[in-house]
Amino acid sequence: MSIPVSRLIPPLVYLNVASYCSPAGLTNDYSSTPRPHNCISLFYEGRAVFRSGGKEFDVRPGDVIFVPWQSLYVSKYLNKPNTKYLTIHCNFAPSDFVFKSSDYSLQTVHVDLEEMYEDFSFMHQNIGSTDFIALEVMERFYKVLSYLLPRLRRNQPSSHNDAILSVIDYMEAHYKDELPCSLLAKRAALSESHFYLLFKQETGLTPTEYKNHIRIRHAINLLYGDLSVEEITTELGFNSAAYFRKVFYKSTGYKPLEYKKQILRRP
Repeated sequence: MSIPVSRLIPPLVYLNVASYCSPAGLTNDYSSTPRPHNCISLFYEGRAVFRSGGKEFDVRPGDVIFVPWQSLYVSKYLNKPNTKYLTIHCNFAPSDFVFKSSDYSLQTVHVDLEEMYEDFSFMHQNIGSTDFIALEVMERFYKVLSYLLPRLRRNQPSSHNDAILSVIDYMEAHYKDELPCSLLAKRAALSESHFYLLFKQETGLTPTEYKNHIRIRHAINLLYGDLSVEEITTELGFNSAAYFRKVFYKSTGYKPLEYKKQILRRP
């Protein structure tokens, strides 16, 4: 039985490759600003320390550090005079496949530096090509991805309750719809009060907060395009643009257009 490619590999909505040369002592503090895209950085000279989620990662040449979108972290560069690395920035359309929210945390993978550097360097030199070279850029990108994905450690599911997990799957597929607690409780075969308490215990969020979390994930991807705030409001099923802006600000610390201008335009 064949499987549609779109079910395996969702649309790539953003791809960039940048080269960095960070001086010793430089600190990047993203502890309160969620990253707007996945970052895959290959270090080839120098050393850095990343801190995220109470863990510390010592990154050296031959290490790839994977920073999932919406990660919070602080990085400090230690090598004199500079630390050098190449970074792929990418985002996929929301999907159960690549880098689903909460599936991964910041982590490192040691690689064959010479081979991986050749692929990263080629992509960096040719990103933005409009001829057939663009096809090889994509080939190299998916080559890197296919190497890294099986080697990344996936987080353990935060919930071990099958009823809540089934409701979460339903919410992921129907986030545009009205999802009253009574409906979700019925799907979980629980009383409304019991469902509400159990859902918050398992996820740390109320059902409404969780649905809004899903919608804001989708909103960030839509902001890469040309849709207005009002169009995104309608697309995601918010009752009003004012409410969408309020929820977006609570989640990211930015208004939607500020986020697009100040965060999405950053490398």
